[in-house]
Amino acid sequence: MFLSTPKLFVSYTLQDGEIDQLFLQNLKDSFCEQCSFDTYIDLLDNTGKDHQSYVIKNVIESDFFLLILTSRTLLSRWVNLEITTAKEHLIPIIALPHTSILNMQKNHELNKLPLLAILNY
Repeated sequence: MFLSTPKLFVSYTLQDGEIDQLFLQNLKDSFCEQCSFDTYIDLLDNTGKDHQSYVIKNVIESDFFLLILTSRTLLSRWVNLEITTAKEHLIPIIALPHTSILNMQKNHELNKLPLLAILNY
């Protein structure tokens, strides 16, 4: 299916306090262990001088886009910019509540995300 490691962009907000840096680090570690995805999480991976341009570059280069839904996710202008960019570049978007992601992580089911992307495309 992929000639190289699939790239996953993770979109989220910390504004509501429902997820934090530890949640994101654990998620990134789980994706590495369970799926062998090259996972981009802004808080953990942004090394660009122009912070927002680097984020957009990573959205465009991704194979999948994971939108972590919390109570304020869709109120974030940055999240909405990331979603718009993913749509413009026809990147499959997987939108899941953070509680569902926690359950998938705990049950070692994160490898099902590409299938969810195809089913929702």
